[in-house]
Amino acid sequence: MLSEDSKYKAIFEVTPIPIWEEDFSEVKQYLKEIKLYGKSEKTILNKLNTHPEIIDECSKRIKIIDFNEACLKLHAANSKEELKSKFLDLFLPETKSALIKEILCVAQGITLLETESKMKTVDGKERHISLRWKVVPGFEESLKEVLVTTEDITNTKNYFQRQLEIESKLTEAQRIARVGYFEFFPETKEIFWSDEVYRIWDIDREQFEMTPENLQHTIFPEDKEYFNKIIGKAIEGKIQADFKYRIISGNDEIKWIHERASLQFDPECKQNKYQGTIQDITEEEILKQGMKELLKRYHLVSKATSEIIYDWDLEQNSIFWGEGLKTQFGYSYSSNSAGLGDFGGFIHPEDSPRIESSLAEFFKSKNEFWEGEYRFLKADGTYAHVIDKGFGIRNEKGKILRMVGALQNVTHIKAANEKFRSRNHFIQTTVENLPIGIAVNDIVTGKVTLMNRKFAEIYGWPKEELTDIPSFFEKVYPDPEYRREVQKMITGDIASGIPEKMNWKGIQVTTKDGKIRIISAKNIPVYDQGLMISTVIDETERFLAEKALEKSNERFLYATEAVSDAIWDWNMESETIFWGDGYRTLFGYPLETNYVTQDTWEMAIHPDDREEIVNSILKAREDKNTGKWEAEYRFKKYCGQYAFVKEKTIILRDEKGNPTRMVGALQDITEQKKNEERIAQERNLLRTLIDNIPDYIYVKDTNYRHIINNKANVRLLGKDSEEETIGKSGFDLFPKELAELYHEDDKKVMEHLVPVLNREEPILDYLGQPKVLNTSKLPLMDSEGKVLGLVGISRDITENKDYEKSLIYKTKLLETIAAVVKLLLFNPDWEKALEDCLELIGHSVNVDRVYFFKNYKELDTDRLLTRQVMEWNDPTVSSEISNPEYQKIPLDEYPEFLERAYKKEAFTAITSKCQGALKKILSEQRIKSIIQLPIYIKNEFYGYIGLDECKKERVWTEEEVSFLKTLVSNFEVAIERKENLDSLQSLNYELKRSNQELAMSNKELEQFAYVASHDLQEPLRMITSFLTLIEKKYTPQLDEKGRQYIHFAVDGALRLKTIILDLLEYSRVGRIQIPSEEVDVNLILEELQSLLQTNIEENNARLTWNNLPKIKIQKAYLRQILQNIISNALKYRREDVDPEIEVSVMEELKYWHFIIKDNGLGIPEEYHNKIFIIFQRLHGKEKYSGTGIGLAICKKIVDNLGGEIWVKSQVGKGSSFHFSLPKKN
Repeated sequence: MLSEDSKYKAIFEVTPIPIWEEDFSEVKQYLKEIKLYGKSEKTILNKLNTHPEIIDECSKRIKIIDFNEACLKLHAANSKEELKSKFLDLFLPETKSALIKEILCVAQGITLLETESKMKTVDGKERHISLRWKVVPGFEESLKEVLVTTEDITNTKNYFQRQLEIESKLTEAQRIARVGYFEFFPETKEIFWSDEVYRIWDIDREQFEMTPENLQHTIFPEDKEYFNKIIGKAIEGKIQADFKYRIISGNDEIKWIHERASLQFDPECKQNKYQGTIQDITEEEILKQGMKELLKRYHLVSKATSEIIYDWDLEQNSIFWGEGLKTQFGYSYSSNSAGLGDFGGFIHPEDSPRIESSLAEFFKSKNEFWEGEYRFLKADGTYAHVIDKGFGIRNEKGKILRMVGALQNVTHIKAANEKFRSRNHFIQTTVENLPIGIAVNDIVTGKVTLMNRKFAEIYGWPKEELTDIPSFFEKVYPDPEYRREVQKMITGDIASGIPEKMNWKGIQVTTKDGKIRIISAKNIPVYDQGLMISTVIDETERFLAEKALEKSNERFLYATEAVSDAIWDWNMESETIFWGDGYRTLFGYPLETNYVTQDTWEMAIHPDDREEIVNSILKAREDKNTGKWEAEYRFKKYCGQYAFVKEKTIILRDEKGNPTRMVGALQDITEQKKNEERIAQERNLLRTLIDNIPDYIYVKDTNYRHIINNKANVRLLGKDSEEETIGKSGFDLFPKELAELYHEDDKKVMEHLVPVLNREEPILDYLGQPKVLNTSKLPLMDSEGKVLGLVGISRDITENKDYEKSLIYKTKLLETIAAVVKLLLFNPDWEKALEDCLELIGHSVNVDRVYFFKNYKELDTDRLLTRQVMEWNDPTVSSEISNPEYQKIPLDEYPEFLERAYKKEAFTAITSKCQGALKKILSEQRIKSIIQLPIYIKNEFYGYIGLDECKKERVWTEEEVSFLKTLVSNFEVAIERKENLDSLQSLNYELKRSNQELAMSNKELEQFAYVASHDLQEPLRMITSFLTLIEKKYTPQLDEKGRQYIHFAVDGALRLKTIILDLLEYSRVGRIQIPSEEVDVNLILEELQSLLQTNIEENNARLTWNNLPKIKIQKAYLRQILQNIISNALKYRREDVDPEIEVSVMEELKYWHFIIKDNGLGIPEEYHNKIFIIFQRLHGKEKYSGTGIGLAICKKIVDNLGGEIWVKSQVGKGSSFHFSLPKKN
């Protein structure tokens, strides 16, 4: 709760701004507990996204302390208790976003947050609100007092949304889209762009290499991840792409792109392609972003943080100002004097009387709140528009002693509202005053949602009577049969979904007063909004005019050549000019202007044309031999606009040749001029288009000579300009054979009117390089069907044809690989399979001979030789398999081949470029080109596969070399597999025999060890006993050396006894069946600790374990293993470190895994396996006692129990002995 002396206390209670107070101390403590406090924003947000329960927990720990009265009003609550009890229920999903931002502030020690959100009121209404979350100064550490200032911005949001909807409707009705087309083939990574896409990107097709990598460089960095994610899914066929992103154009401009595309199967190239459209929506996005920024600015201005708080003491005539006076209006002080009449001198003089009057009325009344709007003087001398909301604090007599309030700077809001009103007025005025009728209706219900004045005016029905589609049809099409005909046509065209079909002309409608009108209508569906935009144009006058014109043409066919449209008669004697009715119909002049003066006519001529035309007609009048005059100029219509006219005049003269009368007519050729200009523009556009198309486009006349060539065709012909190609025939530009071929096609097109479509034809470019063109030729005819020439379009498909051939060849090679692998895989005899494979290879790569040579060494000299084992040859070349010279070829005579072979690389040669022995042996077989690939078995040069080309010199491609390497690799696998199989069978036989001998030997050895250990113990005891007796009885007679000899003998006998006992123990393992029982490993270790207690204490050692399991096992075996390993750990200790031995057990799926870890001497890695062999020792007997049998006993026990034993060790750091025992023992 805010303290009574807090400067925020009075403001909190009386301000009209909704505020509530919160306690976030427990939230801060919770974030510390889960170690999120003080973390980075990214870490916190990632944690909240993956663990949403943290957000819920933080929400529970926020304590709502208090609400002010304005807050109750905002949330439609009757009391603070009601609002507090229902407050969390008013949260919406958008509220959760604001809560996350508050948690982020708490975790990072931020004391101020401004954001927007949505909440419900107690009565269920949703409200857009702006939030200002601020920690009260002095509570930054504890967070026990936090003020949340809010403002309801719902109306602003809704108002702005309506503006966007109105603009959307207008845009849909009149928009002209800039759209380009593209294709992308995922398999080949090829991309095709239409010219419009290049224009959108502002890049030159010739200078920009279109690859996926280069395209990535043009994507706006922040949009790349989103772009790649959508494209990835669309290329996989998971979605149809319809998304927006930004690019950096060739002019370094950021543009917005709208892409719509999907994955389709292209039957021509037999692969999937991702195709669609790209639209430049930069202008629309800039507009949207601008409006969003404007809205955001408006909200920020409207937030509680932007208000200037004041406290006006009327007793002392002073005002205390909040920090906003400085930040908002630039004043450096926080208080000043202010009386009732001047309010500190801040109010604009024009507003001051009104505000003084309003304040005076407020002071006289009993009202608590006052509100006024005026202009406030800023420190820089300018004025800001403010809304002043104040609360009057009265004494017991009702007199206001103090007034607390807040000024809201609404300057920007007023400007924005004025802009919104202006924009809205503009849109409504534009739609309402468009010369075409526009209406919008709901697609599902048919209800009309928007209709301008012109729409109702054209159809001749009041707006209020055209409310839905069904009643609309009944009104404007009263004839049932005609109505059904129109409905069928319109609904069918709409159902087709084709925009071009939703355009109807010459429709007859009936107005409310029964008049018939002819209209043209068009529908624009907006499916995503469920709307249909309908436009209509009244064509009645044009229709009637066309009919009247037809009759007029018939009526005036007999007119003289001078008569065209507007007839005039100039009587030079009376100096009067008569204007016929045409001046009214064509130029709008009223009937009373039938008689005019020469000045009237001259002034009607356009100023730019006047001097030339007047001089021209005067010259014709003065020339007595001139009887006619014609001219074109601009003539002023009655409305002030100018029309292009063509005037034809007859000059009548007297017997002296003087002009007495002139009769003429003006023809309005405005539309003709516009058409000529439009045609010129279209020609220019068409010319620009064909000159920028990469295809070759040309036009020939009936003499088969070029009259048009686009830039691409000019380049193809090797010319610098089109002028160099004009008037040239095919015989002037191409070799005779090609020219004759092209001429035959041209004759078919122009003489027989048979078009040539998609003809593949050869051509030599200006460099003499052969190309393949896909050509289409069509006859060029005038409106009467007369042939004027032909139009040809060719596309260079050379790369496509080469790629097609390459693809077919690659497929053939892959099929061969599959066939070879199948032969080798399913035929145990690789040599028989290889014979079939050689023929397959020969046919695949079109060679004349394929063979296999196998290497061997000469017995006497150890020289590496090779011999031919098998061969396939084309019938047109000789077979060399029976040639004896190829059964003993010394490979060292061909060093160039041997060098490549030892590097395991393919050897290729062209005979004409070879020398020495290599050229000789190749020439003998009439070989032109050769390729040979070595075969290696177990890393030894085994032989090679060779291919001969005897008819032409051949350069082997990378694809062919790779193909042959793959085959050789499979041959190597097949040969090695056969040799391994033979070796494995022999090895299995030897292994079986050895196992039998070893089993017998082990059995005899164990029997011997068991017998020997028993039989040797008795003599050993006798030796030890008698030596001890000799030592006791004859010690006085023995010298020191004698006693030493007896000691050595006794010690040797004792060590031999230890060996015999260990050997006996080793031989017993596995011979005696010991039943399994449940064993507590902890108890065994306790027993061993007692047994080895003396040794442990002498070495100051520590043996540890922790809560080991109970397992089912032979107890004696487990004890012996643990005792032997622990004893070794105590024995092989480091001198400078007290021994530490740790025993642990891990439960695995089918085993118990034991680990005995020590910090002793450690064992070199090369002895990790040897130490488990009987009698193997790492240290001398002089320093460490023992027999070398202990670990061998451990291994034998573990092996017999079905487990494993191993060691991990590092010299100088210690060892870890591991053994596993099966759970089922």
